[in-house]
Order: sequence, then C-alpha cells, then structure tokens
Amino acid sequence: MMNIPVKQILAKMGQELGAAEHADEARLREHLLVIRSLCEVVLQEQPVQTEKILSTPTHSLLTQPKKNIETDDEGNGDSLFDF
Repeated sequence: MMNIPVKQILAKMGQELGAAEHADEARLREHLLVIRSLCEVVLQEQPVQTEKILSTPTHSLLTQPKKNIETDDEGNGDSLFDF
C-alpha cells in the first residue's frame, strides 16, 4: 500500500472542487465522485483513531455497577413489568 501524504490528497480535492464549481451538470457528478473517492482513501488510512473514540464510552458503560431503583409506589421488584 502506498502512503500518500494527506496534504497531497487535500490539494487534489481542492483542484477537483475548483473544477466542479465551473463544470456543467454532466461533468459535475464526475468531479464529486472523485472528491468522494479521495475522502474514502483518507478515512481508510486512519481507522485506528475512529475505533479508539468509539470503544472508550462502550467500555465505561460495561464496567458501571448496577443501581437499584427505589420507588414509592407498590411495585414488588426491579423489573418494569412488576406491578
């Protein structure tokens, strides 16, 4: 896999954006597809940062202790279905 600098990809995206601004409707779609492809290339090269952000809150939710809910009504258990 080639490591292309992100700045180089961003420069190419800027060129495509400039061309898209001056393109007719037929060519506009082509320029937008190129921009989308370049975005996907950058995002695929940096999945570790995204996964790290998503996994942190999940881990903290799993380690929290269970809390008992105290109510003043006549419920006879911890379940929502106990009446």
